[in-house]
Amino acid sequence: MTQPLFLTKQLPVFLILSVLTLIVPPARAQLPEKFLHVTDNAFRSPVLHFEGQYAGRPVELDLIGTIHFAQPEYYDQVNHLLAGYDAVGVELVVPRGTELSWIHPQAPEAHIDFSDILSLIGSLQALLTEQLGLTSQLAAIDYRQEHFVLADIDAETILERLAEEPLGEMITAGDIIGIGLDLTNSRQRRELLTLAAALLAAKDRRLTGRRLLAEFFAKNADSPQLVPFGRILIEDRDRVAIDRVETLLAEGKSRVALLYGAAHLRDLSSQVAERFGLTFVGADWLTVWTW
Repeated sequence: MTQPLFLTKQLPVFLILSVLTLIVPPARAQLPEKFLHVTDNAFRSPVLHFEGQYAGRPVELDLIGTIHFAQPEYYDQVNHLLAGYDAVGVELVVPRGTELSWIHPQAPEAHIDFSDILSLIGSLQALLTEQLGLTSQLAAIDYRQEHFVLADIDAETILERLAEEPLGEMITAGDIIGIGLDLTNSRQRRELLTLAAALLAAKDRRLTGRRLLAEFFAKNADSPQLVPFGRILIEDRDRVAIDRVETLLAEGKSRVALLYGAAHLRDLSSQVAERFGLTFVGADWLTVWTW
């Protein structure tokens, strides 16, 4: 059979080019080294995009790394994103049996009776929200949406596991801060003290506080020393979240998101790759707050 004229004349040229020309394959996207960014006047968090095959069909999984208090404009962007998924698994520590339909944005704590520890953490978040002039995630995102599913460990289980730890007998509202500082390394202790001193001295505490807190979070958010009992508060909860994602994919959902704190992103990314073999394809960055 006679070869087309193009191939017979051009083939030697292509053979020579294949030897002499180094063709670089398309670069594979790399996960960010840090999952929180600080610019000159803004604090940013990512939406990490993963793609691949599950049960022979294409799927997309996004990890939306949140800060639990932010500017209203940040939550406007997050809410816009959340509307586009088949299902959203959410991070939310609530008492056993609590349904998302009970979490009203105007009074998220109305029907929830937390332990001393969890109430203290919530109070600290509320204090920072107020002092920095920001909006609470619970008040800005409506968790009652039909495509939202709980993807977290209940409060009782967390407390039971904490009580089994070596310092479990110390787990009270009065002790948790001391435990946290004790398990935080010396550099982080110095940074926390410096941050507190700078806030006290600042003329504009709101803007200064936003900048200093952003810098601290960006440097330490995925540090295992930052979170006391990180295996329980991070890794155990992440496994529950990934189990929930697997259930959603098995149900036929093709576009799924996990709405989780940025401190969870490194471990969640690893579990997504290991469990589902999905590939990281890129990140979008949202502005959490400015100063």
